[in-house]
Amino acid sequence: MIAPPRELQEARNAIKVYDQFDDWSATEEQHLLSAHRLLMSALVDDAGLYRCGNVGVMNNDKVVYMAPPANQVHRLMSNLFAWLKSTNQHPLIVRAVFHYEFEFIHPFSDGNGRMGRLWQSLILSQWRPLLAQLPVESMVHARKIEYYQALNASTRQSDSAPFIEFMLAAILALINDYAGVDTPQVTPPRYPPGHPPGCEPPVSVECRSGAA
Repeated sequence: MIAPPRELQEARNAIKVYDQFDDWSATEEQHLLSAHRLLMSALVDDAGLYRCGNVGVMNNDKVVYMAPPANQVHRLMSNLFAWLKSTNQHPLIVRAVFHYEFEFIHPFSDGNGRMGRLWQSLILSQWRPLLAQLPVESMVHARKIEYYQALNASTRQSDSAPFIEFMLAAILALINDYAGVDTPQVTPPRYPPGHPPGCEPPVSVECRSGAA
């Protein structure tokens, strides 16, 4: 069975991205834009460029989150990379904070989820090269409800702690799985109401025609 053309293009792009993975520096904003250009080539018209329109996240035809206005994206991303270059926090905390802030800003018209996960993998690999082999994408897919709950909880609380806790627990589980060690059971965080277990993960859409 032949995959749809878009899926084939996504696969081609992903191969090119991971071929250049080791050439990028996680602290360089231009490298992020270059990676997005490869990842979204022939899929969107603005590959490698920050969005010029406003975007929202929808769940069941309802807007549950509006990202910052497009005219703030360049400043927010510049500030995020300045923090990334200067922070002394532990790399495991840094990659979780960066991922959360990146998804909060939603800097691109499409591909934000994939880019956020790619960049956190890059941050990890440049701290401990062996961690580049951790299947972050597979982990997020397997735990996507918890992933979106944690993102949503951090946004509602204006605090990245719930997302940091989720990502640290997920990384620990991945490492233990590779090592053949049982991961201790922990009590899951209590997330705000509105996104109960079993809900569909939200999707990002670009709002055109002067959307707020």
